[in-house]
Amino acid sequence: MKADKQTSKHLLLAVVNTVFSIILILTIIVMSWEPWMVPLVAAGCVGVWVLHISRSDQAKLYENLSTGLMLVEFLFFGAHSASLFDVPAVACIIVFVFSMLDRKRLLYITAALYVTVLLYHCLILHTVVPDMQAQEVMRLVLGGVVVFGSVGVARYRVDRRLAEQQRYTRVLEQLETSGRENVVLLSNVSHEFKTPLASISGYATLLQDDTLTSEEREEYLNTIIQSTRELSRMTGNILSLSRLENQTVIREKEPFRVDEQIRRCILRLEPSWSSRHLNLYPELEPIIWNGNLELTAHIWNNLLENAIKFTPQGGEINITAHIQDSWLVIFFQDSGIGMSPEVQARIFDKFYQGDTSHKKKGNGLGLPLVHKIVTLYGGFIQVESRPELGSVFKVFLPL
Repeated sequence: MKADKQTSKHLLLAVVNTVFSIILILTIIVMSWEPWMVPLVAAGCVGVWVLHISRSDQAKLYENLSTGLMLVEFLFFGAHSASLFDVPAVACIIVFVFSMLDRKRLLYITAALYVTVLLYHCLILHTVVPDMQAQEVMRLVLGGVVVFGSVGVARYRVDRRLAEQQRYTRVLEQLETSGRENVVLLSNVSHEFKTPLASISGYATLLQDDTLTSEEREEYLNTIIQSTRELSRMTGNILSLSRLENQTVIREKEPFRVDEQIRRCILRLEPSWSSRHLNLYPELEPIIWNGNLELTAHIWNNLLENAIKFTPQGGEINITAHIQDSWLVIFFQDSGIGMSPEVQARIFDKFYQGDTSHKKKGNGLGLPLVHKIVTLYGGFIQVESRPELGSVFKVFLPL
């Protein structure tokens, strides 16, 4: 498509050059101007066609030769006293042709050459003199207005086309990026769903064995239930992320007690942290905040689940909530395994898991969901962590 468009422009340049050259050669013959210009114009015209027919890959060379030949012909034509009042028309044609190339510099050069021609007529040829008739002065003024007006219009059109091309390019890049992300997303979803589904299928098959003991049946059933919950949690996170993907703001807000919501989150996850003998220390100021109850709960649940998952038995998790200037500030600090700078740089990427061994159960969707919700609120989240020294997630939400 782009090559065809470039070929069309080059053909236009070749045709216009040919017409200009023929007219100029005929004018030279009829007006008895300098005959040495005829072979130069003819050679330039032939060179343009040779480059066009050969379809040379050097597009810049072709365009520079074509436009340069037109400008030289224009300057030569304008440097004769008989062409004074014809120069504006020729300049406007050249401006129109150059505007098709989307090169504003050529427009400025054409305007500069037009001024140069007028100065040449005034200072050297003396065809522009103070005692010119009013009609001739009017023609000169009108010609200048037309030339500079056409340059202004051409520049505006070029700017519009270039802006449209940039928007088109950005849209294409966004579509390509979106397509690549969708492919990666489908691949990751397939991979993450494969493990629990394989587990469910495998243990369901084992349950068909009539020789199993009651303990083995209970163990297999618990594994199936755990895998089902994992699938449910993963599906919920994917749906939540998909629902928020195209949102720019969070609606359906209402005032509620943030400290009470965090306490309910702690109680809901009590089986998880008590079974690991973790010590939780919440320091929560009474805070009433205006937000979406469901989405805000996702933030606390995912951050606390993350802290529980990566904190060894007997460790500590500190949760604080307070008002700082015009921000609601919540810290989740754990004494867990911490993260390297490389892991910290990617923890908010979808499906990314810093634990490549997959010993810690997870699907890499919790923190991206947290980041998305916090961003939609107009807030931000910071992470401070060092390997083996724990992590601190700092959430800042506007009041």
